[in-house]
Amino acid sequence: MSRLIDIEIEQKRVCVKFPYNRDLLPVVRTLPGRWFDRNSKDWYVPLEHVAVVIAKLSAHHFKLSAELRDYCEQNGTPLDGGAPLQAPGAPASAGALKVPEGTYSISQLNEEARQALRQKFSDDIWLVGEIQNYDKNRATGHAYFELVERLAPNEDPVARLRVVMFRDDRQKVERALAGAPEAIRLRDGLAVRLAGRIDLYAPSGSYQFIINNVDPTYTTGEIHQNRERVLAMLDKMGIRERNQRRPWAPCPLRVGLITSAGSDAYNDFVHELERTGFGFEVHVHNAKVQGTQTEPSVLRALDYFARHAADYDVLAIVRGGGSRSDLAYFDTEAIGKAVCEHPLKIIVGVGHQRDQCVLDFVAESQKTPTAAAQACAARVQGYLERVEKLFEGIAAGAVERHEAELHRLRGASTRLERAVDSRVKIETRRLTQVRGALTYAAQRGLVQATRRVDRVERAIPAAAMNRLKAQSQAIDYARSRLSLQRINRHFSSQAKRLADITRRLDRRASGLVLDQTRRLEMHRQRLRLLDPQRVLERGFSIVSTEAGVALSPDDIPAGAAFRVRLAHGEFGARRTDARKGDAEADVD
Repeated sequence: MSRLIDIEIEQKRVCVKFPYNRDLLPVVRTLPGRWFDRNSKDWYVPLEHVAVVIAKLSAHHFKLSAELRDYCEQNGTPLDGGAPLQAPGAPASAGALKVPEGTYSISQLNEEARQALRQKFSDDIWLVGEIQNYDKNRATGHAYFELVERLAPNEDPVARLRVVMFRDDRQKVERALAGAPEAIRLRDGLAVRLAGRIDLYAPSGSYQFIINNVDPTYTTGEIHQNRERVLAMLDKMGIRERNQRRPWAPCPLRVGLITSAGSDAYNDFVHELERTGFGFEVHVHNAKVQGTQTEPSVLRALDYFARHAADYDVLAIVRGGGSRSDLAYFDTEAIGKAVCEHPLKIIVGVGHQRDQCVLDFVAESQKTPTAAAQACAARVQGYLERVEKLFEGIAAGAVERHEAELHRLRGASTRLERAVDSRVKIETRRLTQVRGALTYAAQRGLVQATRRVDRVERAIPAAAMNRLKAQSQAIDYARSRLSLQRINRHFSSQAKRLADITRRLDRRASGLVLDQTRRLEMHRQRLRLLDPQRVLERGFSIVSTEAGVALSPDDIPAGAAFRVRLAHGEFGARRTDARKGDAEADVD
């Protein structure tokens, strides 16, 4: 929000608007009769103090609205906080800038330029251009915007003109546009042909166009021409009918939806799908469907569904009815190209029965959101009917196939029965032949076996005698090897060998015992020589303190107690000398 001083003539007050500024508040609070509106967050001052407001706030970079400038010009109120405006040629007031003869002041130059413009353009003129910065919500009812001229669509303007449309003229223009064959609403980007007069605003030296009439047919033609230009571009690229030719999914239950979430179009579309009773899954991507943000918002939604095309069967773009100029927001090259190249089948329900935009010519067109939902439901209904017909065909085919197979099975059963009877007869004859052959073979084999048994019976006694004789010989040989004398000789030999081993072990053990006894005695002698008691018996003694055995006089401090161990007893003592090396002690 910029710093602005506006006027509300009907309420007879001045409105001061600015973003919160701690340093500016003390200045505003000095304005006479000021008050703060907590709803609008604006400051208000009675209209009678407008000169004081301008004088105090002009140094703080406040802008004056066009209405306020008009009011000040008509009433001679200074716009810079100085003296009131003067007519050209009037004598300068005291303290005013002195203008030499033959020299223009700025106000004189602006006023003469204003009169020259009015003489040149004394009658109303028609002017064409594109609307920009249209302010449709101004509380005064007046409209302020710009007309711009472009050499080509989407290029920067090459010329601009300020436009004013006062309340009565605005109502007249809006009624004319609403009564056109295709209702039109003023908006940014709309090409218009306007009638009015040229005027110069002397205080600022800028001129403006004051509107009093409009040509609706020009705007309608421009909208139609722009739509035809976009379609021609798509034809040239060869993609205009690409999405229209894209086939529907067999059963489009997964529906992507681009619209304003919560709008009437959204409710009509979703409620119509719910009414069918089919299991539709609807995912809505909220998008602006009116205004200058329509194109980027719809393009973002189309891009989202293009990246997730595998999750959807069909994409619907819907919005409610409106003026023809509202639908023109969809007549852009970018939206048309994105729809033509989209991987999903797109169905469009934009506007009412007589409304059209570019989308109606590049996608599946349905006139309303409800009709778009009905088209999706019709596809699902058709799919369901086709499935039911398929089921009926499958059932009829199954019955027919069952009867045919039953007839074939009965014929096969009859043929099988005949074939089995024939085969049984053949096998019976063959079995009879085999039985005769087996009987003959068995009798012949029995005779041969009987002969072999007879031969074996005759050979068994002789074989048994031979075997018995061989076993008797083996027993006699074994008995001869196990005689008592042989056993005695073997035990005698082993006893001598054992006695010899015992003698050798006794000699070896005696030698080892003697040797170890000698070594043990030698170690015992060494231990006896190393016994401290033996050292004490030779006249030595052991001196010990609480810290352990004392090895030098330094280990016993002066005055310290210690113990002396001799060969036959011990006693306590205390060191009394203080000289190093002398050891005098008191015996306890």
